[in-house]
Amino acid sequence: MGMFDYLAHRILCPNCKRTSEIELQTKSGQCILKRYKLGDKFDFSEERLEQEREGVKHHNKPKYLIWLLGSCRKCNCQIEGCAWINPKTLIIEEINLFSYKVKIKPERVYQLKLG
Repeated sequence: MGMFDYLAHRILCPNCKRTSEIELQTKSGQCILKRYKLGDKFDFSEERLEQEREGVKHHNKPKYLIWLLGSCRKCNCQIEGCAWINPKTLIIEEINLFSYKVKIKPERVYQLKLG
C-alpha cells in the first residue's frame, strides 16, 4: 500500500447519513503519516510542489490542489475528494468531497458443487 499523509475532517456520510471524523489519505505530501486538518500548513513533497507551481503559472489555477481518498468509519463507503491550498501560505483552505462508492456486502455466500 505504501506511505501517505492524511487530512482528518468531520463529515456527514452521504451513504449512512451519520457524522464522523474520517481520515482522507493523500500522496501529495511528504508521505510520513502526518495528520493534517483544515487550516494547517501542508508540507508538499518537493516534486509535487514544483508541479503545483507550474500548474498555477501555466494553467491559471488559483490554488494548489491535493487529491483525497478515505472511507466512512460507520458504513465503510469510499469517499473521494480534494483540498484547495493557498499557494502563498500553503494553508489548507477548503475541502471538497465530490463522490462516494458504497461497498456491498453479501448476506450469504453460496457454494456451487461442480461435477
